[in-house]
Amino acid sequence: RILWEYDATIVHYDHEWEILKLYDEKDRLHLVPNSIDLERYRGGDTYEWKYWHRPAILSCDTVRLEKLPAQVIWAMPKIVERIPDARLNVFALPLEGISTWRNIFCKAKGRKIEAACENIQFEINDLRPFQKGADMIFNNNMNGIYSRAQMEMMAMGKPVIAYDGKYTPYIARIWNLDSIAEQVERCWKDLTAEGSTVKADTMKYADENFDRAKAVKLDIAVYEKVLGK
Repeated sequence: RILWEYDATIVHYDHEWEILKLYDEKDRLHLVPNSIDLERYRGGDTYEWKYWHRPAILSCDTVRLEKLPAQVIWAMPKIVERIPDARLNVFALPLEGISTWRNIFCKAKGRKIEAACENIQFEINDLRPFQKGADMIFNNNMNGIYSRAQMEMMAMGKPVIAYDGKYTPYIARIWNLDSIAEQVERCWKDLTAEGSTVKADTMKYADENFDRAKAVKLDIAVYEKVLGK
């Protein structure tokens, strides 16, 4: 009904566009890609958290049904087999599920999962120091769509492991622990290879696709169309 009643509807992701376009009888749907202030995540004024282990793998999605971090948590023993010093750093866990998360980490045989994590934290109001110090981020979203956390990390030149998406070459099979471990290892090898361009390539993608200044121009064009300018 929104598509029919409002003068314009803006969506931020391709999959939303493809689905809602099926119902857009009055040609009022507009795609304006999601964006961030790139400089906010590149400024030198942000403290960099010092991790003890490398690679420091980050998981910091807002926890929702389609973005549960359980799979990357369960994959950590396999990741450590491939990269002994690798550790997961989980942020933004909801307090409501504290007993669930405690059981996932602490009741594993030999506390193997807990040992594979360096930081396990609940909701935090500014992730930038932890993002800045990390090496890579895992996108927990089942459909592979990037969230703000991945956009912010890419603006810093930090690569993403995901289940799908054109924004990263590191694609794991969904919920496959061996595949997740394989892609983390592959990403780390690429990052640490002599002459690696992973950081530069990641920042370039962010520049071309996540720049808020470009998105604002598209927003203004929608408003001007609605106003008849």
